[in-house]
Amino acid sequence: MGAALLLPALTLADTLLLDTAGARLTARLAQAGLGSMGAGVALAYLARLGLGGPAGAVAAAGLQLAGFLTFALHTLDATADYRQRLRERLRALPPANPRPSALRLLALPRSQVLLIELLAGLAGFPGFGWLFAGYTLTGILLLCIGPSVAWALLPSLFTLSQGWPLHLGWSALLVYLPLSALGSAWVLRSLLLRKAQHGQTPHGSPREPRDAVERAETAE
Repeated sequence: MGAALLLPALTLADTLLLDTAGARLTARLAQAGLGSMGAGVALAYLARLGLGGPAGAVAAAGLQLAGFLTFALHTLDATADYRQRLRERLRALPPANPRPSALRLLALPRSQVLLIELLAGLAGFPGFGWLFAGYTLTGILLLCIGPSVAWALLPSLFTLSQGWPLHLGWSALLVYLPLSALGSAWVLRSLLLRKAQHGQTPHGSPREPRDAVERAETAE
């Protein structure tokens, strides 16, 4: 169903990419891929009617995946010049002054930050520890993606699937949630340790040595 809904949109996007970048080799591959995607959609509906059996469903998924991959390859090739100009423009822009996160101002110890990330990740909401550590953008992205995967995508897949995924059901979250929480907390810990070794905050600004601060306070 998702491929059937995306097929018209991808066809329109492919036409716009052809007008912009011309008919390259990847464009011909993408057009063939869109055709295979349509064939995969039709085969998937036939497989639901019992035609082809499990092999038909696997072949339908393979045709649809090939269509998505060829379209992604065409998009990457057609936007190469645009992405190059964008990188040059971004390099020419003056760097913005980093603004520390309001949560970062609480200056929680690293152990507490990691504990917050671990507990929130176990609940399906990774990113809170990243916010407290000062990684605002990463924390916001994780807070958007994490719950979407844990409480929307995976339950939908288990509910709509047939066979062993349907029987697996919610018990898969007992594996996914701890693994995702541990992975997020481990990556955050590695970044914090690396920043501490370089004497920097998460925003990249050097941290003033403690003895220098004490000397300044004594002078005052």
